[in-house]
Amino acid sequence: MVFNNINPPKVHNLITLLELCINLDKEFEILRDDMEFLDSYYIPTRYPSAPIGYLPGGKPNKDNATKAFEKAENSVKYIIKLIEDKKKE
Repeated sequence: MVFNNINPPKVHNLITLLELCINLDKEFEILRDDMEFLDSYYIPTRYPSAPIGYLPGGKPNKDNATKAFEKAENSVKYIIKLIEDKKKE
């Protein structure tokens, strides 16, 4: 959104932000599954008193953290590539 001179809203929901990005470029749709997965971590980490267990298996473990890190890293790489490709147009 910033690349398109649009100030993103101050929200923490990745799906909301993704929908706004999809409105600008349909290629962002490929990130939906990863954003849904990553979004599931937000509430318990932002609000420690919130009930834990938003993941199907309950409290996140090391494998969940590794998977989340990989999805976040891959998403950032994908977005950077999209921006770089748009700059070339």
